[in-house]
Parts: sequence; C-alpha cells; structure tokens
Amino acid sequence: MSTRDVARALGVSPTTVQMMVEKGVLKAWRTSGGHRRISEASMHALLRQRPSSRGEALTLALQVLVAEDDEQILKLYEAKFKAWKLPVDLTMVSDGLEALIALGRNPPDVLIADLALPRVDGFEMLRMLRKDRAFSDMDIIVVSALSRDSVSKRGGVPAGITVLSKPIPYEQLLGFLQACIARRKIHPALAQ
Repeated sequence: MSTRDVARALGVSPTTVQMMVEKGVLKAWRTSGGHRRISEASMHALLRQRPSSRGEALTLALQVLVAEDDEQILKLYEAKFKAWKLPVDLTMVSDGLEALIALGRNPPDVLIADLALPRVDGFEMLRMLRKDRAFSDMDIIVVSALSRDSVSKRGGVPAGITVLSKPIPYEQLLGFLQACIARRKIHPALAQ
C-alpha cells in the first residue's frame, strides 16, 4: 500500500505514516522507483492494537486527549476528570505515537501532553502538530517534570503552548478546561 493509502485507512496524515515507518511500527520497503510501500498486514496489525475511533462526538462535550507515559499519573488524571464532572470526553494514551494516531483519527479540542514520551517524544510531536494547519486551533498544554533549562536545551516548545510543571497543577487545569467549556457555550459553532 502507498503512504497515502495507509494514511487514509488509519485516518492520519502521510507524515505520521512516514514516521511510523521510520520508527518500525509499520513494515515498509522502497520500490525500484524509490516509492515507499507498506505491508497491508502491518497496517491491519496496528489497527487491531488500537480500537477504532468512536462514533460521532458529543456536540458540547470538550474533547480532551492526555498523553502521559506514567500509568499512575494517568490514573490520577482519570480520577480528577471524573471528580470534576465536566462535559468532557477524555481519551488517554501512553506514548507519542499513540497520541499522533488518536490526533489523526479524532482531533481533540485540548491536548495535555508530557514531553518525555516513548516512541515519539513530546518535543517532536508538538513540532509536528504546530506545522500542520489541521491542528492550529487545538489548545495544547504541556505538563512536564523537566526544568525550564532542560526544555530550552531541547529546543523549547512551539509558541502558543502553555507549559506547566509537575506536580500537576490540577486547579489550573480545571480552570483552563472550565474556560474552554464556557467559550464553547458562548460560541456554539466551536462545538462542531
């Protein structure tokens, strides 16, 4: 299958498919003409690993994707979101590649991401997202244990991304999410 064929089947961008090939997630080879071909069996194996995106999203529910590799922190996020009882549709993934796949299938309104992610690190993921116009309206919050110096040494994060330090400032996150929900209620067109 071509890169474009696989991108359509997975609901992601061709760039994401190319990165999956480079990371060894999808098996591929080059034709004598230099075109990349991807094993259909490899694509189906990837699809079996991740459930397909759900049906139509709730119109006023805020779509939130959390990308965090620490299982305990993911459980804390889940508990906090449940306790807040906000109209939020929460998806959680444990690495950068899963995040890119989820983003391609169903772009969220808000991405909350760690920078130290396996398979595709948060720095690389954020740079890719900011280059793609399809994600230009998505709010991104980074929650990281890395110091400001460490983040700067790795090239920083793209402009317009909020960076919060761990331990996770849940009250700040709650306020941010409440503001996003209020904005959607005032401007219902944002919910579609």
